[in-house]
Amino acid sequence: MVDEIYASEQEQVEAIKKWLKENGGAIVVGVVLGLGAVGGWRWWQTRVRVEAEAASAVFEQALGASFNGKADEAEKIAGSVITDHPRTTYAAYSALLLARLAVEKHDLAAAKTQLEWVLANSSGSGVRTTAQIRLARVLLAEGKPDEAWKQVEKIDPTAGGTALLAIKGDILAAQGKTAEARQQYLDLQARTGAAADADNDPWSLKLDNLNAAPAKKSQ
Repeated sequence: MVDEIYASEQEQVEAIKKWLKENGGAIVVGVVLGLGAVGGWRWWQTRVRVEAEAASAVFEQALGASFNGKADEAEKIAGSVITDHPRTTYAAYSALLLARLAVEKHDLAAAKTQLEWVLANSSGSGVRTTAQIRLARVLLAEGKPDEAWKQVEKIDPTAGGTALLAIKGDILAAQGKTAEARQQYLDLQARTGAAADADNDPWSLKLDNLNAAPAKKSQ
């Protein structure tokens, strides 16, 4: 290249001219490609932001309709988020909303379809954990405690919080594993401080039901 030692300044100038003539095209292409990559990345970031904002606005409309008891309207709007903005987090939120509305209609099959969509299309750990817990509840409601347990086993114990402890307790109780279920509910009491406040202890009734139920050996 141009780092050779030349006898005179003129030779250096001539060598630089020659090198630019031979390699100038590649330099220009490199600069153009580099600028294009930067511009493309900025364009992509802008597109993602704009799409997320649009999806957020539509999802808020779905939530509003749901809160106002307009289930059919909420379903239609939430469905449009999934169709028009499937790559956004709001599509996953919309599927969770549709699953809840389906459960309220006692349509467990539709709820399961929406929750499975979230697990197949979302990479967010929080929304996936929520979908897994709710799917386990749907499976339990269908009378499939073993399948429900397989679902909760996939969840990071540090991510599920009290919701995970609760569904585990319910599944174990449905399986007749009384001792294990009792421990889950006791852990919930300790974590939420419910045992110290009998008026706000949702786990006491479940513990009472366990005490009245025959125990089975764990499998």
